[in-house]
Amino acid sequence: MRNFILFLSLILLYPLESWASGSETEKIMIRAVGDIMMAGSMEEFVKEKGYDYPFSETRQILQRSDICFANLESPLTEEGTRVLDKQFTFKMPPKSLDALIHAGFNLFSLANNHILDYGEEGLKSTLQLLRSNKINFAGAGENLKEARQPAIFEVRGIKIGFLAYSLTFPESFYASSNKPGTAFGHLKFLKKDIKSLRKKVDLIIVSFHWGGALMKYPKDYQIELAHQAVRSGADLVFGHHPHVVQGIERYQKGIIFYSLGNFVFGSYSHNARRSIIAGITWGRRGVEQIEIVPINVFNAEVLFNPRILSGKEAEETIAELNLISQSFNTKIIYQEGNGLIELK
Repeated sequence: MRNFILFLSLILLYPLESWASGSETEKIMIRAVGDIMMAGSMEEFVKEKGYDYPFSETRQILQRSDICFANLESPLTEEGTRVLDKQFTFKMPPKSLDALIHAGFNLFSLANNHILDYGEEGLKSTLQLLRSNKINFAGAGENLKEARQPAIFEVRGIKIGFLAYSLTFPESFYASSNKPGTAFGHLKFLKKDIKSLRKKVDLIIVSFHWGGALMKYPKDYQIELAHQAVRSGADLVFGHHPHVVQGIERYQKGIIFYSLGNFVFGSYSHNARRSIIAGITWGRRGVEQIEIVPINVFNAEVLFNPRILSGKEAEETIAELNLISQSFNTKIIYQEGNGLIELK
């Protein structure tokens, strides 16, 4: 009888969900950056210094992740025919994927305005290479159905689902029922895909390629789509394409990064100078903490090797992020070189 009473006491002290789902302290670390394109102005640089070179200053942080996400802003291919009606076209040699994997990346969005720069052949080469290396991705495929397929994978017993969409030109890059391409971010696709995925996983990440180049604030349609994604069941929304960082919003139970800015990007643009590495601690009860690591991506200074900022430069970058997040009632605390958002 005494043993039975003790058993009942334990059940009252430790809720049934804890017994069913494992340790309440179980957490995963998700790190996310914006655009990666190891071509263009940096092509000769990496040929000389090696494809690992652009990550030498950030690799230690990136590798301390369970999930490490980026937007892959170029096909991985030696093949394909360059699209002629675009001003800027890029491709990265397949061997650059080894450097990305070594840096810690294991999740990519392919839904962007460069993934078909070398046609269907370039895209198919990229898909095959990622699959053969068992790298998770979403956002493009050999037809629309495939482009809308989520990546579903598991980390320490937590099931993660990932979807990616593009809302950028050219329209010819969008997939159709019988044409390879990217998943267009149509509202009806978004609702259906997320709601279907919600039944299968614990955590949903949705990525959007959207907005206007160099715009510090999201357009109305970005906010509308992000909110709809969260209402449909997304936990995290990662945006990219503007090349600069946009604000962070907590909406209902979701976290929205409207633009993660540039990361390793083959351009000497004087407008893309500061960016971030976002670190999200996710537990069984949802997002627990967000850490922001400010970085220098001004390639005239860092030569295509992003550097972690410190001191006054780090503080100024976090202050700027606070300013552009103000309209979303987000407060980022500056702490020892990084930004911190605590969520209860």
